[in-house]
Amino acid sequence: MSISASFLNHRVSIVRLVAVLDEDNEPTIDDYGQPVRTASTLASGIAAGIQPKSARERAAESQAGVAVSDHKIYMSPRPITTADQVVHDPNACPLSTDLPAGTYQVVAVPDGAGAGHHLEIAARLGGGPIQAAYDVPVGAGS
Repeated sequence: MSISASFLNHRVSIVRLVAVLDEDNEPTIDDYGQPVRTASTLASGIAAGIQPKSARERAAESQAGVAVSDHKIYMSPRPITTADQVVHDPNACPLSTDLPAGTYQVVAVPDGAGAGHHLEIAARLGGGPIQAAYDVPVGAGS
């Protein structure tokens, strides 16, 4: 038994930032000593259901002290981690007018009904790992 295909009405890609390797198969390092990374598409055309979280779900999540997400993405079980992003492209989606283009940073990957039935991915729209550093203005909260 699996999640209903009619519920998985969007098509998404799973993207992960991977290290750029030099000719010696070593990670390329930038001027700041950090590895240079590039986006790599792991899978595309994946059926998914994307829904914003309710205000109640978001409030309960923030009170629990967990990483905050604003969307749930449902899909059949597959390898996906918090290092990944889910990308929705309306041009590749049967419901092109339903949801705008967007990149969702994966925050958590719980097994929705247990026993490998489906995933209920907690995700944050817009803020990738690089963008997240700019979400709070300098000096905020001090």
